[in-house]
Formats: sequence, structure tokens, C-alpha cells
Amino acid sequence: MSLNNDVRFRGNLVNDPVAVDINVGGETVKKATFRLAVNNGKNRAQVQRPATFIDVECFRGRAETIIKYLHKGDEIIVAGELLPDNWTDKEGHNRTRMYVALTDFTFGRRRTDRPVGAEQPTVATPAQPAPRPVAQSAPSQYADDMFSANVEDYSSFDSSGMGLV
Repeated sequence: MSLNNDVRFRGNLVNDPVAVDINVGGETVKKATFRLAVNNGKNRAQVQRPATFIDVECFRGRAETIIKYLHKGDEIIVAGELLPDNWTDKEGHNRTRMYVALTDFTFGRRRTDRPVGAEQPTVATPAQPAPRPVAQSAPSQYADDMFSANVEDYSSFDSSGMGLV
């Protein structure tokens, strides 16, 4: 299995997706950007870890679907490639941010307080997450951490919202 630069996250949209039409080689293409809040679960002392915020970008059909069906608070599972974005700010400082270029996604749970009549995705989602594999040879200092997973199986998500098991 090749892991290269593939990432997967499950989280909730911080705001509604932002839609922009861009010109690519004379063709107008829809681009959607949104920020995902990923729940990092609790540590060994049962203290909630701070959420991680991840910027996501997508194009064309995926962008149109996300713009139409997802709103602030909705859950989404994203897969994509982690990429750098480099620029120079107004003061002349070089800046970098990392973002996910979305390649695939799955609808998650929907925010329950959405107004009546709001669009809903018609894609069915699994009723229960896949079972979590048993840790095999994790070092002792990581044995209690949610990252102590079977390194051969990165195909399923855990139920904590972190992403990979």
C-alpha cells in the first residue's frame, strides 16, 4: 500500500463553503473552499484535546455538490492531498499554509438545527463506523494514544472524529 501524501479527516464545517468561479485555460470552473474542525478526542486523563482546523479546497462537480448540500456545522469525511500554499504578505514576509486538495468525500451527520426546507444530500451514509483494528506493536509511550493503530489498515475511520484509526 502506498501512503505517499494521502490524508483523511472527519470533521465539521466551521462556516458555509465559499464558492468562487475561476478561469482555467479559458474555461470557468467552480471552486469551493471551507474550513474543517477536526475533533482530536480526549487524552489519557479524559481531558478534551483542542480541535485542529484544516483548510480544504475542491473544484468542479465536487465543489458544486459541497456548496449545494453542506453548511456550517455539517459533518464531512474528506480524503485528499496535503499541499503547501506559499505567498508574500504586504510587509514582504514569506508565508506558508498547508491545505487539503480534496479528491473524495463522504457526507457525515447533518446539523440538526437546520431550517426546514434546507437542501439535504441524498447519499446514504453508513449507520455504524467500521470496527477499530487492534494495536499491534505500538511503542509503550503511545499505547494509550488514538494513533496506536494497525499500520497495515488505513482504510477506515474511527468514531472519535479524528480520521484514521
